[in-house]
Amino acid sequence: MFACARPRRRFWWYVGIACLLVRRGGGFAAVQRRGSRPSSARRAANVAITEEDFFLSILEQHRIAHSVVLKRDAKGRRGLYASELVTEGQSLAKVQLSHVLAADASGAVRSSVAGQTDAMWGLAGDLREPASEERQLQGETWDVRLSLALVEVSGSKLYGQSAGLSPFWDSYSLLLPSPGELTLPVVTPERLLREARHSRLASDAKLQRARLRALYPTLMVTEEQERRREEAFAQAFQGLMETAPPFPLSALEWAFSVIRSRAFQLDENLFGLPPGRSTPSTSSQDFRGLPDLPFRASAKRAPCAPSAVLDMANHSPEPNANFRLADDKSFVELYALRDIPAGEEATISYLTYVPDVPFSAAQPPSLSLRRMMAQYGFVLDRAEGRESLDLRDLIDDDGDDAADAAADVELPMEVVRPAALSVLSEENTRITNDGLADPDDAAGQMKLLEDLDCRLQAIISELTSAGKDSAGKPEDPTDERLRDEMRKKARKWLNAVRRLDAELTSEVPEDLETSPVAVQSAIRLCETSLKLGPNAEESATLLELRNLVDPRLVEMVRYRRKRSRLVETAKQLLEKLID
Repeated sequence: MFACARPRRRFWWYVGIACLLVRRGGGFAAVQRRGSRPSSARRAANVAITEEDFFLSILEQHRIAHSVVLKRDAKGRRGLYASELVTEGQSLAKVQLSHVLAADASGAVRSSVAGQTDAMWGLAGDLREPASEERQLQGETWDVRLSLALVEVSGSKLYGQSAGLSPFWDSYSLLLPSPGELTLPVVTPERLLREARHSRLASDAKLQRARLRALYPTLMVTEEQERRREEAFAQAFQGLMETAPPFPLSALEWAFSVIRSRAFQLDENLFGLPPGRSTPSTSSQDFRGLPDLPFRASAKRAPCAPSAVLDMANHSPEPNANFRLADDKSFVELYALRDIPAGEEATISYLTYVPDVPFSAAQPPSLSLRRMMAQYGFVLDRAEGRESLDLRDLIDDDGDDAADAAADVELPMEVVRPAALSVLSEENTRITNDGLADPDDAAGQMKLLEDLDCRLQAIISELTSAGKDSAGKPEDPTDERLRDEMRKKARKWLNAVRRLDAELTSEVPEDLETSPVAVQSAIRLCETSLKLGPNAEESATLLELRNLVDPRLVEMVRYRRKRSRLVETAKQLLEKLID
């Protein structure tokens, strides 16, 4: 908990926050604060020290037990690697709960941070206290409150000056992503969001920024500043890193994106900051006054927190590690699910993971593609989980509510399953006949079929009632009356899919076109990742492309192409049902 109630007043800091704009690409506008000195972390960062050594120095200084190091792979992706053999069940890292920024679902921050500044006190009140019911209904959820706490303890990162609230976070915040590394839609320029060809993804991001601005206008860019930065970026952007124009973020935008992309649930009453399992959802009763936002947090469930060190663990479809909260809730532990030899990356699953069971057989419905992109800023290379298309939101039945309309056109599993098997069989024949896979490469052919199988599972989970067989005695699929009814329902689903297809294939105005070189390079990177898999080595040419193309453009293109594949699969399945 906070050690003190109200430190000395720093009105000048409040003014500094109000004016803060963060430069893209890792640099932050330094705000000189009277009475503050550069932190030891900043002084260390100014000395020639590698990222890996800096990470280790933090762990050792704060006595965090560990058998991991922080490294970057050939693609420049940062991750945790075992520094020695770690056997199944053994700990890779134990992070004291005092180093976890936590907040419960009411917005009450739980932390060992030594108080808060008067500026933040005047702005948000005592962060240890829950947000009022009125403020929660206005959108002040745990993620917003936790973002305020992160702004407080990230002085070294944001301003180059420490407020002295947390020596640990003074140092560790320097390792958190810089603005140019964040690919969440909420901090992505509208010009780039157009490359995703998804209007709702862009409108949700705009709503999120509007929510933050309505709650804390002095910590956000104004509407006029937002308009100007969008215009400046659109005019100068061509898709290449070396010519990328700045896109300044406010401190709250940065902190909110970090929290939302790295928060995870430790137990039913506590969440943490590594990118982990999906965060809690919210029913429509929780926020009757808010639109359906992608980052909705539950007002009726537990807290959330950033857990240092664990948040550096990357996702894998076959993770070798997981995290857990100690029984006495004194620390968070990253532990091995199997033996991990020295030098191997320690990975976790961001989706629901069932060990030793294929994804296509075991995975329950997970995040939709839109929610995955909105929360983490990327989608997975392969269809590892059931990442749906939000088709139910597109069903319109004579003006009825979308959810009710979707329920009215749900298809029974016993009708959909044979059609899905037929699609799989035809695809297998096509792969063989068209030479899409090496005839001698059984594993490659199997990967293509598994990817299609996962896409079919995702579509089926949307078309049917939670992917389950209909209750009671199955109806006879050869009955002509039933077939006519199924065709009518399938046509409604197909109309929804075609609307998505039309948006995905829409043309971008010439004056907003991205450099063809950049787009084609991004497409090549995405397609190669799909074929090789996330852990495969890339050629020198591809690595050069990865360093050339703006990562935000790559993620938007990846998102668009994955949605396109899902749309094509949905059309195949629905046309099969209609025929």
